[in-house]
Amino acid sequence: MMSDIRNFIEQEMENKHSHCGMHLPTPETGITFAENDTYEALAGTFENGCAKDFTLADGVLTYTGSITKTFHFTGTAGGKVSKQCDMTFGLFVNDVIVAGCETPVYFTAQDRSKAFTCAQNFILEPDDVITVKAKISDKTATFDLHNFSITLWGC
Repeated sequence: MMSDIRNFIEQEMENKHSHCGMHLPTPETGITFAENDTYEALAGTFENGCAKDFTLADGVLTYTGSITKTFHFTGTAGGKVSKQCDMTFGLFVNDVIVAGCETPVYFTAQDRSKAFTCAQNFILEPDDVITVKAKISDKTATFDLHNFSITLWGC
């Protein structure tokens, strides 16, 4: 009887949780931006790991779960620029910035490497689309993305 209860609880936990991880397996160098101070999709070839209720295509995550859930997002990245400039990274759901998920990064010199993080809770509905975008203050600068990883955990 105890094993039946344990199996039931484990199955319920599995059914209620959705999660995914997206990362950049190799650095992406020479990223350019078309405009100053305009969010653009972050360039790179990303991989999806440990996903349940998510798909990844062309750097875009889609929540494929069947119910609305609250998710916790954690993102980390690191990179450098070719010249002094400011960058801001943002998490978007259906092309709308998630409140509290904008991370400004101030590069004070050429080839200055920086790491940055963001964490936030938000709600996802079935078929919501999640993207990470960035904007730069000087479009003549290039950006080298050394590492990138995000995780989403929802219940």
